[in-house]
Amino acid sequence: VGGSPCQSFSMIGKRKGFKDTRGTLFYDFARVIKESRPKVFIYENVKGLTNHDKGNTFETMKATFDELGYKYFYKTLNSKDYGIPQHRQRIFVIGFKGKSVNFDFPEPIPLQNSMQDFLEDYIESKYYLKRKRC
Repeated sequence: VGGSPCQSFSMIGKRKGFKDTRGTLFYDFARVIKESRPKVFIYENVKGLTNHDKGNTFETMKATFDELGYKYFYKTLNSKDYGIPQHRQRIFVIGFKGKSVNFDFPEPIPLQNSMQDFLEDYIESKYYLKRKRC
């Protein structure tokens, strides 16, 4: 299970991709896969990875997984669809070593809790940011 820093591919970042040293850490992830040859790997990153550089970055990553001999599946999932009270879209790549595997990502599950369920009902005023007077 791993990933590389998302800043190089994120819509919020400068999107330098592999021109940013953080972006090239993907190749270290691939090296670990090559050397350890796990039966299964999971790679996770920001949703924007799939369309970075008009999709070329993700195509390079997929070609790397192909070269390593993995059959892989990928999908953008949102944490709010899996019981987490947060809207966070991430791409997940699940790779299986060298064999034909049928894999389906899990179906979304209903959100059981909201943020309000975790927040205290009363917060003392000393914890609030005070407005500056003009």
